[in-house]
Amino acid sequence: GAGIELSGDEVVWAVGDPGSVAQIVRILLDNALVHGASDAPIHARAEMHEGMARVVVEDRGPGVPPGDRDRIFDRFERGAEASEGGFGLGLAIGRELARRMDGDLTLDGEPPGARFVLSLAGAPSP
Repeated sequence: GAGIELSGDEVVWAVGDPGSVAQIVRILLDNALVHGASDAPIHARAEMHEGMARVVVEDRGPGVPPGDRDRIFDRFERGAEASEGGFGLGLAIGRELARRMDGDLTLDGEPPGARFVLSLAGAPSP
């Protein structure tokens, strides 16, 4: 199966609930493990970008077709290419949690592959 490669050489601080952030990252990694290519690693990194703390999770699977890009964040919706089990709740819950913290969960880039980005307000280091 695919492994997970972590990268990032800076400490990133964000405004948000640590438990919610961990749940969103789990959702993104689980999603990438299910839908990503089985022979290519998943890439995950934390970074600062324009004052926002971001967690980026990328896979090398087939990606999300243009017609599914918005609706995959709706509850009980699954992409047209989805072949594995699941109820279509993970990304909806992830986006809801992110927005409760005044952040967002988005899908960037174009197929092949998928790149999901959790963005939260950056915070100064404690």
